[in-house]
Amino acid sequence: MTGGRRRGPSKGDLREQTILRVAAAMVAEQPIAQISIDSLAAAAGISRSSFYFYFGSKSEVVARLLAPVAAELSQALVSWSEGGGPGPEPLRAALRRSVGVWREHRDLLRQVLLDPAPDPVLAPLRARMLGDCIDLTAALIRRERAAGRAPAGPPPAETLARALNQLTFAVLATSPLGAPGDEAEAAVVELLETVVQRAVYAATPA
Repeated sequence: MTGGRRRGPSKGDLREQTILRVAAAMVAEQPIAQISIDSLAAAAGISRSSFYFYFGSKSEVVARLLAPVAAELSQALVSWSEGGGPGPEPLRAALRRSVGVWREHRDLLRQVLLDPAPDPVLAPLRARMLGDCIDLTAALIRRERAAGRAPAGPPPAETLARALNQLTFAVLATSPLGAPGDEAEAAVVELLETVVQRAVYAATPA
């Protein structure tokens, strides 16, 4: 019996991916607040009315761009948490992974997480993404404190987690990130590792 022919992506799928690709390129060149539906549709080669067949709003497009990026950053935190304890390698690996995500998606992340006057449509995306990172970090801090591997607060775990994530985002948004494995990447990883080890474990990295 002959197997069925594998179907490729539909015309609609291809247009949706084109809109996302165009949006990512535009985010790299201008503030999200200045990107209009008309400019997105024109760059994607479709009409404004056709755009709404695929996305309900500009914020929906940005949310789609952000979702896999946020998942990658969350997974980096999860990998550190699963490594457990104050040992350096799980944290270093998580930080290298985070640096890689920021290197690839820096323009998008900078606008969503750090723009002092962001497009209002980004507010819920920022709150959700930052909240997820804070929750994961706070859970790890509470676990390490309960196990006696980290000193008890103050500050409370959530307060410390918020400060660590905001500082990490600021460093990754403004520092040279270099290429994988080079000196610039190593310097950023070492800096953030030092901050986390001292803040969470009151320790200096080996």
